[in-house]
Amino acid sequence: MKRKLRKALALSLLGLLLLFAVSGRHSRRWFRPFSGSLASRLPRERAPVVYGEPGALQSRDHGVRVAVSLRSIYFDDGDTVKITWSGGTAEEVRILGIDAPEIAHKNRGRPLGQKEGPDAVAFARKAFGQAKTIELLRADRLDKYGRTLGYFFLDGRNFSELIIEARLAYETVSAYGSNGLRSEAAGVLSAARKVGTPSFEDPSAFRKRLKETSGAK
Repeated sequence: MKRKLRKALALSLLGLLLLFAVSGRHSRRWFRPFSGSLASRLPRERAPVVYGEPGALQSRDHGVRVAVSLRSIYFDDGDTVKITWSGGTAEEVRILGIDAPEIAHKNRGRPLGQKEGPDAVAFARKAFGQAKTIELLRADRLDKYGRTLGYFFLDGRNFSELIIEARLAYETVSAYGSNGLRSEAAGVLSAARKVGTPSFEDPSAFRKRLKETSGAK
């Protein structure tokens, strides 16, 4: 009787070991192929940005397209991203040619946003996420906040044109000029003429109104 009990226990233990072994193989099979999945590619703000002197000459490569990894990009809103480079340095890029609806950032003193803001961010994430190649073309000067000014190209397409065609951004070339990138600015203007004015409030008007309201309080 004792011999049968020991044999049963041994078989049970062997069965458990086999079960764990099989489970381990299945779990590895499920997790390995998703190393490049959405979960691992979700952009995270990993490093603080060091801003340059407002209006200063761009110290990084400019006038040429530079490859950017999706994993290095954090989407602040529909027209601003932060790139964490391999060396750990971070760069904030104000995307040229567009003004996307505002996003609420309560931790930055911006409690209100436009209802279309999340849609613009979602569009940007999807567009960048589906692209096989992402390239940044920097202008030769920083903006008034010391940020990089530039255009992003997704599989060769100007992202600024794409988001305008989706009616999720206003064009800003008319107000601020080409920033030395004339052909790209012309493409933005052409896209804006093709689709017309977006249905939501101009973000610049929204910011002004919000500032006046805050000042009144």
